[in-house]
Amino acid sequence: MDPKVKDSEGVGRKRIMDELSEEKKINEFYPFIDVFVLSPFELPNDVEGFGIVYLEANAYGIPVVASKTGGVPDTIKENVSGVFADPTNPEDIADKILFIINTLEEWEQRCKEHVENFDVRKMSKQFKELYEKVIE
Repeated sequence: MDPKVKDSEGVGRKRIMDELSEEKKINEFYPFIDVFVLSPFELPNDVEGFGIVYLEANAYGIPVVASKTGGVPDTIKENVSGVFADPTNPEDIADKILFIINTLEEWEQRCKEHVENFDVRKMSKQFKELYEKVIE
């Protein structure tokens, strides 16, 4: 079934995928989704690291629904590249998904612009400038 197909109420069909190779992510996942949802819990010995997967989605212009755990807030700018939801509250997650779906046309450009802040060349230049200030 084509994930782009809409049902009679206009809401896209759901497709849950588990482990994906980089090739599948690029060719079979990101091109067919409108919203990326990964709202991890913060557990005592298990914390979400930097959250590169959110930036990958943003690079395709896809907004995200996430939670404020670990390094995730470092990658998402609220209402620019995505929104935060309470990972213990399914209703909150659903509300945030619907919010994005109902404003979908506003997200693509903002997401793509946001992810540019994480370009390795730009970040390297910023670090170099910071180091130069420190050693002056």
